[in-house]
Amino acid sequence: MKPVALDLRGLQPGFKAHFGRGLGRICQGLADHLPQEAGDLPLVGLVQANLPRPGPEHLAGRPRWALPQPLPRIRGAVRLLGQEAIVPLWLRGRVSLVHFIAHLDAPAFGGLPAVVTVPDLIMARGLGTLAGGGPHRRLLRALERRAVRRARRVSAISEYTAREVVDYLGVRPERIRVVPLAAAEDFRPVSDPEILAQARRRYDLAERFLLCVGGFDPRKNLPRLVRAFGRLAAAGEADCRLYLAGSTADKGQVAPTLAAIKEAGLEERVGLLGFVPDEDLPALYALAQGLVFPSLYEGFGLPALEALACGCPVLAARATSLPEIVGPAGLYFDPQDEAGLAETMARFLASPELRSRLSRMGPGQAGLFSWPRSARLTVEIYNEALREAG
Repeated sequence: MKPVALDLRGLQPGFKAHFGRGLGRICQGLADHLPQEAGDLPLVGLVQANLPRPGPEHLAGRPRWALPQPLPRIRGAVRLLGQEAIVPLWLRGRVSLVHFIAHLDAPAFGGLPAVVTVPDLIMARGLGTLAGGGPHRRLLRALERRAVRRARRVSAISEYTAREVVDYLGVRPERIRVVPLAAAEDFRPVSDPEILAQARRRYDLAERFLLCVGGFDPRKNLPRLVRAFGRLAAAGEADCRLYLAGSTADKGQVAPTLAAIKEAGLEERVGLLGFVPDEDLPALYALAQGLVFPSLYEGFGLPALEALACGCPVLAARATSLPEIVGPAGLYFDPQDEAGLAETMARFLASPELRSRLSRMGPGQAGLFSWPRSARLTVEIYNEALREAG
């Protein structure tokens, strides 16, 4: 039998913006657990030739194939040339099936037998920085729709995303399977005083603070969170700070949040931590009063699940996939209602009993999601797709 190929490019620094973010986490979780669940199914990893290779621990040392590059990297047209021509031509006849972790990296043409994971439909819905039209974006959306429709099976990371694949891309429900994400094993409660003290010193954290983890693109809703926190401060919550953790490399995306901070006069109350590596996040979750997650749109919402696994109470937007993931272990608010968000934060901070109850519930809710289970579900998808090929 020819091997099943798993796209590992999300683990390579420099491959788009996947590394260290949501898609990189999906890639890592599956690469680390699929070999234990695959049985005799032959697996091979796909990497990009000109980028640093993932460590041998990923995919348990299974073979790696380096995908060729068409030309020195040029944005836009060359990436599409590689995706739509070079990759399909190179893989055709070598594999029984290819699993593209990011559906936007799957070729729409070329006839490769494929499984695609859909983490969200930001492109199809034109959300955030992808809002608006233009020939290039219309082309990308058309390719996205075709790639997902022609895949033998679609793996959606939440029930919400599965419904969107039906509604926005017109895929038949029977071809979609839900494979949820999970928090990595390193996300667990931290109680070691020295580790906590080191994290507090490293990030210069106040004694009492709320934390928000994620990006700065418009769907993350951070200017509204800042304004709501300003209402909270004006109402007398004087000893609490708000810290925003996420890469600040894109100055254009960060600018609206900085403007909201300045307009509200919160320069001393709201801090930007920049990108926080995974190894530091459990300690930050342990030190925080709670995680505030005001996102308007999430395919899954992995930071909320990771916070729950660490016993950090979660205040989550009642929107998209978040109630499905956070379940009864969260405190919810309308992400469009600035005053309501301020009231929710005030009630949360005023109630030690509420914070304690949510903290106790968090690890149990996070425990409903695991990478071994997700890997088993993925292997079932592979077998379905292989049987369909006859």
